[in-house]
Amino acid sequence: MSSNFLLASLVVVAISFSQCTNDFIYPGLSVNSALTLESRSSMAACDDAELISKNVISCGLTRAFYIQLPLGFHPDSTYPLLFAFHGHGSGTDKACAWKDRIGEWIDLNKFIGVYPRAYNDDYWYVGDPMPDAPITDVCFVNQIKEKMMLEYHIDALRIYAMGTSNGGGLSLHLARSVDWLAAITTLAASTWEGYSLAFVPVLPIMHVHGDLDGTVPYIGGYSAGIGLTFNSARQADSIWAVENNLCPITPKNQTITVGAQFIYKTSWCSIKQKAGTWGGIDISPLALKKEVIHYRLHDIHHNLYSEISYDTKVKMNNDIFAFFKRHHL
Repeated sequence: MSSNFLLASLVVVAISFSQCTNDFIYPGLSVNSALTLESRSSMAACDDAELISKNVISCGLTRAFYIQLPLGFHPDSTYPLLFAFHGHGSGTDKACAWKDRIGEWIDLNKFIGVYPRAYNDDYWYVGDPMPDAPITDVCFVNQIKEKMMLEYHIDALRIYAMGTSNGGGLSLHLARSVDWLAAITTLAASTWEGYSLAFVPVLPIMHVHGDLDGTVPYIGGYSAGIGLTFNSARQADSIWAVENNLCPITPKNQTITVGAQFIYKTSWCSIKQKAGTWGGIDISPLALKKEVIHYRLHDIHHNLYSEISYDTKVKMNNDIFAFFKRHHL
C-alpha cells in the first residue's frame, strides 16, 4: 500500500452511537509519535451491571474490555470464549452494544463473551492500512486472551471472534495474525485490496452483509468514506473457500425467508465428512470441517443490527452461534 494512501486525510463525520455509520477503517488519520498514548477507554465504564469491567496492560497501555458471563455461570465449568468487536463511531460505550445484540445467545449457548474497547474508543488498527500505528490491537487481544485463560476455565480449542464493520476488519486481521482462533464471523465487513490470505490458516468463516451497504460496498469497489477498495463480499468468500480452505468450487445456495426479510445463503464445505483416525487419534466430523458461509441480507444497509427485525436477528444469531459451535481447533 502506498505511502500517499497512508498519509491521506479522511474526514470522519461525527454521528450518534445508535447510528454508528461509516465505522469500518479510517487509515488516513495521522498516527505518529506526537499522538498521546493515553487510552480514554480505561477512564469510563459500561453502565450495564451485568457486565464485568476489566483493564489489561497491553504493550505499555492500559486498555479496557467487558466480560459477560453466561446465565448460570459456574467457576469450575469450562466455557468457549467469544470476542465481539464494535465498529467505528462516536461514543465511549460502543462495546456495550454487544450485550443487546448477542447477550441472550451468550446465555443460551453458555459462552463467555468479551467486548473489548478500541484505542481511545475510536477504531481498530487492522494491519495493512496502518502499518505505522503506535499500538497493535493484536497485542491487546492476545493480552485479553491470556488474562481470560488465567482467570476462567476457557476451552482453548473453542475461541472465536466476530465483529461489525471495523470490528469485522479486526476479526479478519486476527485470522492472519494468531493461531488460536477456531472460527470467525464478520458482519458488514469484507476483505480489502491488499488483504492477503497467505498467512491465513484453513479457518471457518461466516460473513453477513447487507446488499445495500454503501459503506463497505456489498458489490465491492472503492469506499470514499473509508479510503479503501473492498472486494465483492461474495467473491471474497468464494476465494476464501476455494483457495484457502480448498473447498469445491460449486457452493450450495439457499433462500431463507424470515417474515418480509430475504436471506440469500451460500455455503462451501457444508457437508460433514466421515469420522476417521489420524495418527491413532479419533477425528470427529466437525474437526474436519472447513465451512464458509455467506449471508446476503436483502435490502439491508451497513448498520444491519439496527435495521433487521427481531425475528431476523434471532435467525441470524442462532445461525452464528450454531456455526461457532460446529467448529473447534
